[in-house]
Amino acid sequence: MCGGGNDLLRPGFTVATVVEQMRAALTSITAAGARPVLISPADPSANLPLGRLVHARGHALAEGYRTLAAQLGISFVDVSHDVVLRHRGFWSDDRLHLNVEGHDRVASLVLAELTGRAVARPSSRRPVRIHLSDELRYLRVYVAPWVKRRVTGRSSGDHRSARYPDWS
Repeated sequence: MCGGGNDLLRPGFTVATVVEQMRAALTSITAAGARPVLISPADPSANLPLGRLVHARGHALAEGYRTLAAQLGISFVDVSHDVVLRHRGFWSDDRLHLNVEGHDRVASLVLAELTGRAVARPSSRRPVRIHLSDELRYLRVYVAPWVKRRVTGRSSGDHRSARYPDWS
């Protein structure tokens, strides 16, 4: 179970609120007889504007989740402190979501927690070349619309309907 990563970007974010929401979800899951694993969100801050703020919030949330997992007696995987995942090559173009390699890395970390085996370190990653044109495109395609939504009080989910509105 992983959640709260998007909340890190919200102005009213508090660790306590997100941890309590996670507690409620995990309590329901364990009451149903499942054995959950709590996973902290990956840390995208190395590649973001205002990355220090996101990093600090993510660190605080990971510590809140660590405490929650101990209280509930469930496994915890601290993905937010995995230095390998900070490499830009694990992130999608929006720099907020993991790409396939990033998800594979998280799955490896979870598997290592469940089996007690060490996770293999990926082969040495080549540096990602950063070009001004790529940075300008990123700002235009991802950052500017995000700022506009914050200023206008809109959400990217406004006026969208659920893909599957009914349980199936």
